[in-house]
Amino acid sequence: MVTEFYGKDVLAGKVNYHSNLFSTYYFQKGFFTGYPKYLILSETLLKMPDTEYPTSFQHEYADFMAECKDVDLLQKVTQEYDIAMKAQPGKNIRDLQLSIENDLPLKKTADGYMVIIMGYLEGGVGSEYEEAFRNMTDSLNVIGLPTKIQVIRPERYQGISRIDTTNSRLVAYFNDNEDLLKDCKILKIKKNSLLLIRNDGTIVAKNISGYSRNILIDKKFKWRFRPESVSSLIQNDIKRNQKAGFNFSILFIILGTILISGGIAYIIFLMRVKQIRKREENKRLITELELKAIRSQMNPHFIFNALSSIQHLINQGKNRDANQYLLNFAKLLRMVLATSEKKLVSLADEIEQIERYLQLEQLRIPFNYRIEIDEVIHPENEEIPGMLIQPVVENAVKHGISGNRDGTVNIHFSKEAHVLLVEITDDGAGFSASSQSINGFGLKATEERLRLINEDLKTNIGIRMESNHPTGTKVVISIPL
Repeated sequence: MVTEFYGKDVLAGKVNYHSNLFSTYYFQKGFFTGYPKYLILSETLLKMPDTEYPTSFQHEYADFMAECKDVDLLQKVTQEYDIAMKAQPGKNIRDLQLSIENDLPLKKTADGYMVIIMGYLEGGVGSEYEEAFRNMTDSLNVIGLPTKIQVIRPERYQGISRIDTTNSRLVAYFNDNEDLLKDCKILKIKKNSLLLIRNDGTIVAKNISGYSRNILIDKKFKWRFRPESVSSLIQNDIKRNQKAGFNFSILFIILGTILISGGIAYIIFLMRVKQIRKREENKRLITELELKAIRSQMNPHFIFNALSSIQHLINQGKNRDANQYLLNFAKLLRMVLATSEKKLVSLADEIEQIERYLQLEQLRIPFNYRIEIDEVIHPENEEIPGMLIQPVVENAVKHGISGNRDGTVNIHFSKEAHVLLVEITDDGAGFSASSQSINGFGLKATEERLRLINEDLKTNIGIRMESNHPTGTKVVISIPL
């Protein structure tokens, strides 16, 4: 590293903390103009990565990129800067496309360090070179760092050496290898220095020099490696990793605890949901069985009433009416049985069944009926629980107008918001004001069935009974659609 000092950019009026290259850069910037200015500045910037980290001259780099308009110069400086950024400590040599990369025993995860000799050992000459290499390896093993350390002497970097003993002097001449020079240029390091990396390829330190000394042993100077030149760098890196590793360990423990707790909670949640679903399924099955039981009671009740009507016609000697009644009854019974297993039927089917029933009863009892459907209702598109309206209509006939000749039953379908309203009115005798309960097996079964349907379908179908002034009864059924 070149000695640093304070200097002043007189033309720009700035004071900068810089090395000689920085001083040169600002002098050139103020002195030259035009293309020569940027050509010279680019050459100065291209030299900086050899002695400076990219972060130290990023201001000058940004300044040049903002002012220079020459595409070739910009491209050349940008490429060099990008390479320098990739060669900083903390970066990985895998991103640099070094010639030596495939010769290094790199791992995916670091568990040790590599000391790479970038050329020849400093001070190692002739036969002493092998001894120096062994001394270097042994010295690192002796200091007992808590990690693996490999000393790598790449054969690819070994150039041609020649020993000259002319005039009784030992002189070593080296012809540097092209791969060595290429990799040193990419890494921005000097040849014959040391490169320290983790064995996953992460750069720890570059340009390690002054790593040897000569010691007088048996009246001869011997080359000896100074392990402290590397050991302090490794120890500092281990401390940084341990600190980061500790933080990550805590984070992993917390995350692991959260995941395990979340997993247990999720399993408990699934078991709870399974239990609730099982309970709801059992409840639904019970409800369905209860509904089927009521339907199985309602159908014989309806059949009994119909057969009673046929018997009444026969007793009166109205055999032709009885035959017609029986024929219509068979058609109605077929419809009832066809829909008995369905939860929901179309409103059109329900109205058809009601009308067939009323037509049957007209053969036995002289009365009138009227079915009115508001225009906003489309019976084919609406669905309601089957046999819901028929028992109420039957009650209006049996208990309302049966003793009232030429009585009338009105059935009116209307719609308010999303609720279907069904009003069944008759002009019969009505009911006592002191008794508001629904009478008759069919209506009682309907009331119980509504309770179960509301639980099963999570709806709120309602039924209420009131006096139809001046005479008769009105029953209103509200069915959410």
